[in-house]
Amino acid sequence: MEVLNWQVKPFSQGSNQLWQDWHALFQLYHSENPMLDRRFVSSLIHYYPADIYVALGRINQDIAAILLIEKIAPGRWKNYLPSQSQVSLTLVKSGVDFNLGGLMSRLGICAIKLDIFSLDPQEHQSIINNVASPQLYAQNIKLRIAGSFDDYWHARPKRLRKDITKSLNRLTKDNIQISYNVVDNKQNMSDAINRYGMLEIQGWKGRNGTAIHPANTQGQFYNALLLSFAQNKHALVFESYIDEQLVASRLCIRNEQTLIILKTTFDENYSHYGLGKLNRYKLIEYLFARQYTQCVDFYTHASKEQVYWSTEQRPMYNASFYRFKAMEKGICLLKKYKVKDAD
Repeated sequence: MEVLNWQVKPFSQGSNQLWQDWHALFQLYHSENPMLDRRFVSSLIHYYPADIYVALGRINQDIAAILLIEKIAPGRWKNYLPSQSQVSLTLVKSGVDFNLGGLMSRLGICAIKLDIFSLDPQEHQSIINNVASPQLYAQNIKLRIAGSFDDYWHARPKRLRKDITKSLNRLTKDNIQISYNVVDNKQNMSDAINRYGMLEIQGWKGRNGTAIHPANTQGQFYNALLLSFAQNKHALVFESYIDEQLVASRLCIRNEQTLIILKTTFDENYSHYGLGKLNRYKLIEYLFARQYTQCVDFYTHASKEQVYWSTEQRPMYNASFYRFKAMEKGICLLKKYKVKDAD
């Protein structure tokens, strides 16, 4: 197995070359995942800056891995991962020895621990294989866009189909009609994101101060991000309206292989109609009709109800690597004892 040799340098040194290397590695090994596209990662760094270091893993002279990391305390490092991303911003050639021990040595003699969060076995199996005890933290779900929507929907659990039917019947009984609007062009994208923000700010996220707004960093990030993807119609905002009032919306990015739902919101005044679920239902119906992407990857800690929508599930992991094997073994044993005590 090929072993990575590491080089670590500040992000500020040669960022232009980094994005060239990132795009080349992305195209080779991760091109199905829009969340690892350089447009997504570079937008994150622009709007959520940190003291980032770039770890380059080479095989001979060829770059075979890129990991963005930051120092969080004396002796402790972690991967750079703002909350707007649900997957580790790490590229790696499949089937290599990730050589975390070699990487730790490059971080300096004082480096004791490196945490890498949100590892996806679909993208990062080489890292997961190099960690003694990766920690399962979520079950992610995926929906394959294959065949007809009717076949997909008839294969869903009865409970989910009944739930959607109830919502539709309730709307019919109350003589309420919902219309749907799709925005996927650059000219109308900013307006759609602003509408999303003005709806979200009315709900619990607005009360908590975490909603998108045109004047805050989140709003600016999502506006810039979706505009960049909208250049080739790879951004999508899926909206639900009652009369002319926006009542639900989803922000998505995609490519020919995968669509990822980044954000979703709905009008809480209509919560008894399940507008968020209906928006998801209609979005999936729209994707089956268009067939311009092969799957929806949710990147969420899926609940039982959310699993009903999926056709596939897979685990997501966090990983901790320690400079000293004895420390790593001790921590692993301690965690096992804690689990037994909890049982």
